[in-house]
Amino acid sequence: STYSGMGVMVGLLLPAVQAAREAARRMEGGNNLRQIMLALHNFHEATRRFPPQAISDENGKPLLSWRVAILPYLGEDALYREFHLDEPWDSPHNVKLIQRMPAVFVNPSNPPQPGMTTYVIPSGDGVGLGAKGIRLAEITDGTSMTLAILDVNPSMGIAWTKPDTLSFRIFETREIQQYIRQPGFNAAFFDGSVRWLTSQVDIQLLRAMFTRNGGEVLPGIP
Repeated sequence: STYSGMGVMVGLLLPAVQAAREAARRMEGGNNLRQIMLALHNFHEATRRFPPQAISDENGKPLLSWRVAILPYLGEDALYREFHLDEPWDSPHNVKLIQRMPAVFVNPSNPPQPGMTTYVIPSGDGVGLGAKGIRLAEITDGTSMTLAILDVNPSMGIAWTKPDTLSFRIFETREIQQYIRQPGFNAAFFDGSVRWLTSQVDIQLLRAMFTRNGGEVLPGIP
């Protein structure tokens, strides 16, 4: 009977242990986003603007993600110097660097996907980092009210060097639901704060968080 009692105890403890582990992973994911936001702010301090949403060629064609641009501000100078910045992310040279993704771009709750990240920025008119990199002064809605990075559903993850973004148009098509992580997700704001948003977040409220100069009043942000 002692053994069966132990079995019951283990059965009762297991969900609690799993919940504790997931809470720790959630916290670690939030800390990763804070590090990324600090790198973005240090980039802004050095250059007087945030990096553009993509490193582009002279014709404006996106080649590499903003994540590559902030590598020197994450202590990854050596990796940054290995990139050919005038070649696309999937060129024969650059594609080999995908597997070298810094741990800061990994949400520890994600299934193992080498080189894949779920930390994405929104793009479109009046949202995100912009095609040329915005200045803090352009965020007239307030940095604490404007979303910078979203942690999306693992199935929507992308190669960390790929210049893909989360198009603002997803709100028109209701595609946003595909990107929302269950039961909730970390979101980083331009003031550097990271907040946990439930997957039941009001879609119009989330839409308002995306815009940097929409003039919305945002009630209910935790």
